[in-house]
Amino acid sequence: MLSKIICPSSNLEISLFVDRISEMNTYNKYLPSLKDEEGPPTELVYDNEPFAQLEVCNIILMVLPFNFASSFWAAKGTKYFPVCVKTLKVNLQLIEPAYFVTAKLAA
Repeated sequence: MLSKIICPSSNLEISLFVDRISEMNTYNKYLPSLKDEEGPPTELVYDNEPFAQLEVCNIILMVLPFNFASSFWAAKGTKYFPVCVKTLKVNLQLIEPAYFVTAKLAA
């Protein structure tokens, strides 16, 4: 999932982007798995389960533009671990205005 997500660096609306990633996570159960093939080994598990909240938070932070993610980590500190997508969304929305002002000043 991570290799196919591209976050737009301009005109970025964090709330819509986070909602889209959360929606994509619900589609994992519809993806085919090797377990669906005829005669799979019994030890093989289904890989088409949605990601946990912690994994989704990490995916969101990894696909954000580097400067935006750096702004998030600078605001939250190094000992903060996002574990809920809703709180991550709120935190990113709080950082969004300051990030765009700084980006315009730096340009």
